Amino acid sequence: MFTLSRILAPIVFSENCRGALRYSVTLASRFHSDLTILHVVEPLAAFGIESTSGLEYIDKCRRAWAVDEMDKLTFPAGRRMAVKTETVEGDPAAEICRFAREKQMDLVVMPTHGHGPFRRFLLGSVTAKVLHDCVSPVCTGAHLERALNTPVPEVRHVMCAVDFGPQTDMVLRWGAGIAATWDAALTAVHVVPGHHDSPAERTAADAAAEQLRNRSAAAGAGGECLVQAGPVASTVCNTAARLGADLVIIGRSHGAGGTGRIRSTAYEITRESPCPVTGV
Repeated sequence: MFTLSRILAPIVFSENCRGALRYSVTLASRFHSDLTILHVVEPLAAFGIESTSGLEYIDKCRRAWAVDEMDKLTFPAGRRMAVKTETVEGDPAAEICRFAREKQMDLVVMPTHGHGPFRRFLLGSVTAKVLHDCVSPVCTGAHLERALNTPVPEVRHVMCAVDFGPQTDMVLRWGAGIAATWDAALTAVHVVPGHHDSPAERTAADAAAEQLRNRSAAAGAGGECLVQAGPVASTVCNTAARLGADLVIIGRSHGAGGTGRIRSTAYEITRESPCPVTGV
C-alpha cells in the first residue's frame, strides 16, 4: 500500500513558501502524514562577514525570530496529521538534504521561488540543489505559491512521465498510489524522438507503447498509456497541459551516493511544467 508517512516542508516565510506549505498540509492531511516544517537559519558568517560579538547577537535574534514565526503558523481545524516545527542553522540546501536523509522523509515539498511572467525560467538555487542532491522525492513548482489564495488544492489527474530508465517502476508506483488516494485519473506518458512519420519511427512507437502498457500493469498503475513524439521536455509539458494534469511525476537518476541527481531534461520539465512536479 502506498503511503507518505513523513513529509518535510522547508519554509522561509515568504508568500510562495506559505503557498507550498498549504499544499504540504493538504497532502499530509490526505495521507495522515507526520508533517515537519523546517526553517534553516543561514549564519551571517556564510556571507563572508567576520564573526563578532555583535554579529553573534544578531544571529541569535534571527534564530529567535524564526522560532517566533513558526509559532505563528496556523493550520485548518480537523486536520488529520501531526505537525512538528524545527529550526536549524547552516547551509539551507545542505541542511534540508541532511534532515530529509536522517529523518527518512518520504517527500520534500518546496516552491521553485519563481515569480511573475518569468517564473518558468527560474529555479531558486536552494531548490535546484535540493532537487540535485536530496535522496527523498521532491515536489516543487512555482504554481505552489497559488495554493495560498485558491481553494484547498486537489489532485484530479496525475501524469507519470517515464523514460524506461531505472526509476520508471517507482514513478509508476507513485502515480498509482497518489491517484488511488485521491481517486484521480492516471495517465502514463513516454516520449520518443521523431514524428512517427517513417515506418521505423512507427515501429519504435508501437514497441514503446507495448512496453509502457506492460510496465504500467506490472506496477499496478491503471489508466491511459500514451506514447508521444517530439522533444522530451516540451512534449511532456504540453501533454500535461492538454490533459489538465494537476501533478506530474518524473524520475531522477540516483547515483552511488544515493543522491537524486536531476538530469537536464528533468530540470527543464520541472521549470516549465504547467503544474507541480514530483521527482522520485
